[in-house]
Amino acid sequence: MTLTLRTTCRGCGGALQPFLALGDQPLANRLRRPDDRAPVAAYPLTLCRCLDCQLVQLREVVDPALLFADYAYVPSTSSTMRAHFDEFAGDAVHRLRLTEHDLVVDVGSNDGLLLSCFQRRGIAVQGIEPAENLAARATADGIPTHAAFFSSAVARELGAQRRAALVTATNVFAHVDDVRGFIRAAFELLAPDGVFMVEVQSFADTVSSLAFDMTYHEHMTYYATAPLGRLCEVEGVQLLDVERVATHGGSLRATIGRIGHPLARPDRIAARIAEEGERAGPSGCEHLARGAETVRRDLRALLDELNAAGASVAAYGAPAKATVLLNYCGLGARDVRYVVDRNEAKQGQDIPGADIPVVGPQRLIDDPPTHLLLLAWNLTTEIVREQEAFAAAGGRFIVPVPQPRLLD
Repeated sequence: MTLTLRTTCRGCGGALQPFLALGDQPLANRLRRPDDRAPVAAYPLTLCRCLDCQLVQLREVVDPALLFADYAYVPSTSSTMRAHFDEFAGDAVHRLRLTEHDLVVDVGSNDGLLLSCFQRRGIAVQGIEPAENLAARATADGIPTHAAFFSSAVARELGAQRRAALVTATNVFAHVDDVRGFIRAAFELLAPDGVFMVEVQSFADTVSSLAFDMTYHEHMTYYATAPLGRLCEVEGVQLLDVERVATHGGSLRATIGRIGHPLARPDRIAARIAEEGERAGPSGCEHLARGAETVRRDLRALLDELNAAGASVAAYGAPAKATVLLNYCGLGARDVRYVVDRNEAKQGQDIPGADIPVVGPQRLIDDPPTHLLLLAWNLTTEIVREQEAFAAAGGRFIVPVPQPRLLD
């Protein structure tokens, strides 16, 4: 079945309350060939919160085989993500005192970028990646990668060969429907004193930045610290530590281990829960819903005003959030001429639903716009730095969230 609807919380089983409906949306990472005449499949996209544990999650669950069998996103095209993963690996090696005798397993390892950072430090690595195109690419680059969805069976198969000191899941733990089963599988693969480290989008930061466009079908759960701690308790493990990192507009890096692990830092967890405050609760959900509607109205008005005045608007970045933002705001090729993306696998395709072509960076030189809408807004600093020539020629940047605005 392609689509199912959750009626209870995937974390604790509590009742769900919808609070933000983004309409029927195409699969955000499924770009479209210009010659593909088939209708674009679209599915409802509805954020809910659990009335018991406050875990925020999607009501709709699209078949993961449809979502991830052939995946377009790769972190290696971003200098920001390359630097971030190098820092992640260095911090983990230091904190866990990893040596060449240890194994790190990355679940949802994509093109192997994170594992390559451990490998350069002399640590043995193993990737698990369901997208066969990415698994093949990583293996060819020297990162051993098992092409499969993560499960207890996969964990037992790999664990029988060697237990891991560290299992990581960066920007993938939120992509799982059966999160409890995922945690159990991770601990089947870990050595007795090993830890499970995840990075997930911070829901509190999503509320602060009104980053509603980071809601898409692949991203099934939106974590705050207290619900994540509750989820760990349900599974009989412990949220040991948590910190905020800057990626994707604000993320949580959480360390999970067996109860009594020496890395436990309850003081840091309590401080983070206090910092998130009401942003992680019902009032935060209401704020996000109101803000999404305001951004839709104001961005639409800004682009209408610019185009009416004779401006030429293009966009930069074709991540998943671009599809969501453009479709929710009702923007198409009449509003945005083209979208630039450095990922060659995306070039020559269209944003689904919006039918805007994705092109390479050379188009900015050959056919420059007057304004550039930053759809990859979380990389604003990186993009502005890279596009100094565009700005020097008089080009202006538009940032869509939390309030549509022209950069000075």
